Amino acid sequence: MALGNKLSILSLASVSSILAIACGGGAFTPSSGSTDGVATTAAALDTPNGGLDLTTQESPAFGDTEVEALPTMDSTLAATIDVTDPTTAVAATAGASAYRIALVWGHLPPAHDADATSIAPQPENWTGSISVAAGAIGLKRTISFDPNDHIDPRANAQTLSFTSHTLPYVDGVLLRVVIPSGGAPTLHFATTALTTDIDLSQLAAKEGGVVRLSNDVDGLGWIGFPEDGCARGFVHGRWIKTDPNFGRTLGVVSDGDGNRIGYTRGIWGYSPKRVENVWFSKIIDLDGAPKGLAFGKYGEGAYAGLWGAMDETHIDVGTTEGVYSDGYDVGDGRGVWLGRWSAKCSATASDAGSDAN
Repeated sequence: MALGNKLSILSLASVSSILAIACGGGAFTPSSGSTDGVATTAAALDTPNGGLDLTTQESPAFGDTEVEALPTMDSTLAATIDVTDPTTAVAATAGASAYRIALVWGHLPPAHDADATSIAPQPENWTGSISVAAGAIGLKRTISFDPNDHIDPRANAQTLSFTSHTLPYVDGVLLRVVIPSGGAPTLHFATTALTTDIDLSQLAAKEGGVVRLSNDVDGLGWIGFPEDGCARGFVHGRWIKTDPNFGRTLGVVSDGDGNRIGYTRGIWGYSPKRVENVWFSKIIDLDGAPKGLAFGKYGEGAYAGLWGAMDETHIDVGTTEGVYSDGYDVGDGRGVWLGRWSAKCSATASDAGSDAN
């Protein structure tokens, strides 16, 4: 069966409406490392499972220095700023709605799958705040904050303030946001560079998006999901363009709190045999045990697919979707991959998810 037919259950029409984001920055710059075990030719895209071996035990992080160098979602600042979780009390009230959302801001140019375009970064001041009118925001992790940036001490549960500057780096945060019954599910992002709102109620249907500045270089991107009793989490890493219309994926798999629980690595590109843009990525846990296949379609900076399959004929599994981008270094083509994963939902599934598939 053709991949396109098997993925008919997914709505790539809605995914294509999500604008691309790019997260160039110091922590996201990959080292030169091994790609052993990853097919490196476009011909592999025509073969079952993208030519990936889905059953072999791997070394931790695939034994790949590029994967090992991927950034963490750091809990250091979060543990200092939010010694106790300010969302707990609100979440315990009747009718409250809770969300997990990762936001990044900085150098976010459009993706260029088919060419070698690389857009030069520009400096930007992102000092400001993230807030809700009612409810609470809990800081779970920071993403790529350097020593010149910081999170301010909390003045109240509704506002998270910070000092942030980017060139060519990006900064970001992973949040838990809880809105009480009757409260507006709107996250306000107000900074020197950009002021915009995010409708949290849309995260169930649309995983994220991006708003760019007038320079079409810098912007704010986000990925999130509602807490609904299903096992969900995040994927972040590198969507590397090695040639026009072909490249590799390197990613960290995290749970809903940003805890690292596994890794994923594979390839993407145009498949002549399938006559479409496809990607395949092997998932492993922290010890290197195989946890399945992620695969699907991509285009214009967005992707969608299935998560945790035994092989590409196995479609009764979880899903994944998100965004990817080009890199910031001239000619390097090393972009960022940011998305969410969801296991096949059951009544007993937990939100945080302790397993990569």
